[in-house]
Amino acid sequence: MPRKRGMRGARVKAKKIKRQSYSHSSWSDLPENIIRLIMNRLCYADQIRFQAVCKNWRDTDIHGLRCADKLPWILAFNSYSCFLYDPSDKQSYSISNPSFRRFYGSHVLESKYGWVLFQGPTVMVSSRYRPELTRTSISLFFYCLFTDEIIRTPYLEIMSDIDPFTLTIASTFSTNPVSSDCVILVVRILEKKTWKTFWFMDAGNSYNSLIDDIEYLDGVFYCCFSSRAIGTIDVAQEKWEIHPHPLNTLCHDRIRLNFLIEFDGELQRFMVGPHSCVFKLDRSKMNWFQADNLSNRSLFVEDEDS
Repeated sequence: MPRKRGMRGARVKAKKIKRQSYSHSSWSDLPENIIRLIMNRLCYADQIRFQAVCKNWRDTDIHGLRCADKLPWILAFNSYSCFLYDPSDKQSYSISNPSFRRFYGSHVLESKYGWVLFQGPTVMVSSRYRPELTRTSISLFFYCLFTDEIIRTPYLEIMSDIDPFTLTIASTFSTNPVSSDCVILVVRILEKKTWKTFWFMDAGNSYNSLIDDIEYLDGVFYCCFSSRAIGTIDVAQEKWEIHPHPLNTLCHDRIRLNFLIEFDGELQRFMVGPHSCVFKLDRSKMNWFQADNLSNRSLFVEDEDS
């Protein structure tokens, strides 16, 4: 009998030691891959709260991380605050930060991969040798609200007789700007300085019209013309092509907005007017076909004139 009591006591002691060893583990010591899996299932607001728990969670690399939000958030800035609106939960948030003053005079060109591409204030200098021309310096920079990081690009130098305050550009980028293969396309850059410039000419000059929007997909930049044609720039081959396939639709009449969106490997074209329409691009034939719906997606349209 004493032997049994001794063995039972040994088992109890072993269990106690095992429980004590488990008590030393901490939630803050979770592996980074587990932390990223958890964060991928959280909405943006909960991701912010999640990172505020401890230093280890806050230092987790979040590049390429996705949110569980079903709809894109709406973002707005003023001199000191950032305003966010979550259309899924119909919740609005305000983030105060004195460093937001750096966005004064800037406007958004594109948003992808958790980064926003801004066009900063322009600097105008008159040409000494050609007074009729003005040299305009345009600053472009990326901003990530998740990490409060900024990536600046070289200044764009434009020599033009266009009033710099009416000069507008369209721009997009190919991949996450922290990647070494990220390419930025800017329309209406007239002179090469520190940027590599390509000159493309339409031999027939039959589609010499304004470019309403640009988008990137699989190594090709797509330019949407107001004449309804589409131009493509193959980055690797440095090749420019015009595809004049017409759009047979009532959308041709009094179009106010004409833009492109890439989603899930598809290029879609939206025409907003009295008869708004959505088209998808058949890249094998470089022709458009009309879509009946947005496939359970929502589209937020900003009219700059409203």
